[in-house]
Amino acid sequence: ILPKASIGKRPAWNVVYAQHKTRAGLLSALKQGHSYVSAQPSLQLEASDGRGNTWMMGDTITSSDPITIQVNWEDVPDGAYIQLKIDGNIQRLEEASTGSWQDSFDPSTFQWLTLEVWDDAGAWAFTNPLYGTRLAQERN
Repeated sequence: ILPKASIGKRPAWNVVYAQHKTRAGLLSALKQGHSYVSAQPSLQLEASDGRGNTWMMGDTITSSDPITIQVNWEDVPDGAYIQLKIDGNIQRLEEASTGSWQDSFDPSTFQWLTLEVWDDAGAWAFTNPLYGTRLAQERN
């Protein structure tokens, strides 16, 4: 169990998506960025292409095909809102305790995106980035 952190004055936890509930499994998932920080909400951030490939927060998309970004959330407090941040640009999604959203993207049009939950007092939760292919293309 990881120690509590804090988002502002809210106690928060690092939620890790590990394939195995072992020390090695947790360390591997953390190194891959398969985690998010939360003071309450549950978040999922995933991408898939039409060929059956899937990626989650922390991963770099390796497909040049169009992808579908799928996000899910639960336990979002009243007054908080969900947003997708794409290369620093905010796309506000909803104000709902539980929900989901999806849309199609060209992975070459963004470097990174995150899923976040905020209210007027600050952050409730945020994911590690899901990386697009634009950054890799700019390096070449």
